[in-house]
Amino acid sequence: MRYEIRSVWEEGEDCFKKYKKELKPFNPCIEPWVTPTQNGYRLHSTLSIELNSLDDLVKLVDRVGNSVIVNEDYSLEIYDSYRE
Repeated sequence: MRYEIRSVWEEGEDCFKKYKKELKPFNPCIEPWVTPTQNGYRLHSTLSIELNSLDDLVKLVDRVGNSVIVNEDYSLEIYDSYRE
């Protein structure tokens, strides 16, 4: 099953750049999307990974070296910094 993943301060492509090596075994995928602004468009991206078992989640935590939070919408957040 694919899950969106981000870290406390990075998401999408920025999160992938930070954790590229650690996420590689989980088949990462970046999906770009845009939103209109007053001056044109803003480019965003969403990073997702493939997890098929609780063992995969444990392996992810071990590889990134930080806790991973499962949010209410079943997205994942690498807890690599303090957040309020």
